[in-house]
Amino acid sequence: MEESEIEKCPLLRVLLFIIVGIYLADYLGRGVSTEVWMLIVLVSSVGFVVLSFCRKLQLAQSLLIFLLAFSVAGWRMCLQQNQLFSTKYDQLDYCQAIVAQEPSIHGKVVRTKLLVLDGQNVGQTFNISILRDRLLEKWRRIHEGDGVIVHALLYDGAFIYKDNWIKASVSLSAVSGLMRLRVYALKLRHKLLLHISNHDYSPSFAIIAAMTLGDKSYLSKEQKNDFSAAGSSHLLALSGLHLSILIGVLLLLFPKNRWQSQLFILLAIWAFVILVGMSASVVRSAIMLSLCMLMHIADRKGFSLNSLSFAAILMLLCNPQSLFDVGFQMSCMAVMGIILLTPNIHNKVGSILLVSLSAQIATLPLTLYYFGQWSCYGIFLSLLVIPLSTIILYGMLGVYLLLPFTVFAQKLYIVVEEMVEILNKVVSFVASLPGAMINHVYISKFQVFLLYVAILSFYMAIKKFVLIKK
Repeated sequence: MEESEIEKCPLLRVLLFIIVGIYLADYLGRGVSTEVWMLIVLVSSVGFVVLSFCRKLQLAQSLLIFLLAFSVAGWRMCLQQNQLFSTKYDQLDYCQAIVAQEPSIHGKVVRTKLLVLDGQNVGQTFNISILRDRLLEKWRRIHEGDGVIVHALLYDGAFIYKDNWIKASVSLSAVSGLMRLRVYALKLRHKLLLHISNHDYSPSFAIIAAMTLGDKSYLSKEQKNDFSAAGSSHLLALSGLHLSILIGVLLLLFPKNRWQSQLFILLAIWAFVILVGMSASVVRSAIMLSLCMLMHIADRKGFSLNSLSFAAILMLLCNPQSLFDVGFQMSCMAVMGIILLTPNIHNKVGSILLVSLSAQIATLPLTLYYFGQWSCYGIFLSLLVIPLSTIILYGMLGVYLLLPFTVFAQKLYIVVEEMVEILNKVVSFVASLPGAMINHVYISKFQVFLLYVAILSFYMAIKKFVLIKK
């Protein structure tokens, strides 16, 4: 009998044990030391090496691999927790930072992101709020990529008093090469946005900034609500859709069958990831697409559940806290839904509809659990907004390439802006329709589990029915 997609994915089983290890380490907290986790890692490693010489004990070898994955994940989570607990939150300190997002006004405060360059939080990015000073308005003089010196407790959601920061030239000598690249990329992104906006921050520009360079600070609350109600929020968050379009353009420009071209495209993908700020969603997508490219170079099968599992394993071992990130959970489940639930059909319209439906079915339990809402028209709206957003992204890529030729870039930008206005009007119209959004449907963790059991049972039943018909 032919194996299902799940049954032929050994890395999926390893991923499940990694998830269990992270959850258990988080639940136990500091009750189990890193030394205990490390001891389990060493015992399982030695046991696997010893048993690897005996081919008859394959079951025991598999169990030891799972134990090793479980213990390594628990050890990494325990290390992160110890680092978190060792951070001192009771002392004010001076630190240098880079403004990682264009500041935006929200009532009496200005919100932005800071990339910390020194101190105990070096390398971390925090969402912060700065009290507006209405007399000097010095917050107007800081932009994305600028340096600041802060005298405050920094954490996600921190509040900084108006006199506790100052714009300054900051030193990058003590930071890593990757962080320097991030800082230079932030400055470049700000220059690009400034160039195309010409200080005209219209609603269309806000959507373009979010869709092409990952800067959502220009979006109004009304725009965010409309895209959410219409089920099109994914267009405003850089993800696999945007990177796939970039790859499509590069594949048109370079030979598909030469490994040098594939490697160049890989470098271009990661250069773009750095340029847009290395957000979690775009990094996840880049890892998955990089795996696709590498498998194509190695002449292997395209992206599969095994590839998704490998990408998730890499991200969880690098940062176990990603497991509790809503974006990580949503994107992984969406890709899994597309892989498992989308049948192969040759009709383009049907393909778009089925991909959207598969992703929404796979993320439905998480959407209800975290947000308590569901967009009723999102599946059908995808038939229009995905092709339209593809045209917009292609057009904006042309605008960025033509920036040295200002006249041509401006004319193309006007055309793209009109397309964005159409997209905005369509989304606003759908969001205003009666019954566009079902609200206040919150479910428990156990109900999330039951829903996924039901979806998995449905998938297995369909696969069994198809095999019986064959």
